[in-house]
Amino acid sequence: MAINFPNTPTDGQVFKDTTGVSWVYETATNSWTSAAAKSTKEWDKVGTTLSPHTVGDVVTVSAGTAALPGLTPVGDPNTGIWSPGPDQLAISTGGIGRAHVAANGNVGIGVTAPTAAGGILQLNGGITFPATQVASTDPNTLDDYEEGTWTPTQGPGLTVVGAFSSSGTYIKIGKVVHLFGQVSGATSVAAAAGNLMVSGAPFPIKGGINGAAPGLALPQNGEGSVVQFTNTSFYAKTAIAATPTIRFSATYEVG
Repeated sequence: MAINFPNTPTDGQVFKDTTGVSWVYETATNSWTSAAAKSTKEWDKVGTTLSPHTVGDVVTVSAGTAALPGLTPVGDPNTGIWSPGPDQLAISTGGIGRAHVAANGNVGIGVTAPTAAGGILQLNGGITFPATQVASTDPNTLDDYEEGTWTPTQGPGLTVVGAFSSSGTYIKIGKVVHLFGQVSGATSVAAAAGNLMVSGAPFPIKGGINGAAPGLALPQNGEGSVVQFTNTSFYAKTAIAATPTIRFSATYEVG
């Protein structure tokens, strides 16, 4: 039996046919659906969006496994979200569990079972920071870690006998720099008190030429001596007698 539906219906319009069956029109699909069928619908589709037909409805899927997650993208069955156990959630890519949230809220990246004794975030490897720091205004956020090398440049207060050589390393954690270096002469190297020993540090101290931090020099054949780090340079505060190598260090805050 043919049903003569209205020619220009509106979305949600209800029409009762001659047999007493009610129909509801949907603009999105340009179709009429029996009211009885619509009352049992669990999802509505509008364009590319699915939404619950009844507010508050939830979706239940299989718990799944790392290899076959319960919720996956179309065409990629080994990548998605699954549950290793009660109150737990995990993410897999390529059939391997990559991130796990334990029942106590601990999160593991590359750790399949974050322990209760560990921190809230537990990693199977290190954290990589960008080569150029992206500074945070939050004082409690670690936004930079860097390790590298630098080459100390001979200053006028350094007396070198034989070929001069130097090397240096640093560790920068946020705004704090741990700076290390050494200078050598093929025969010997010495430093005069109060004079510039070396320069060329990769990070200037906070305050520039007006900032200063204490440091320590360790002559190869003598006791430790005091140095001062200012701007990007080390100054010998006490004289350092001739020795094959002088090693020095300082810890300071960058500007």
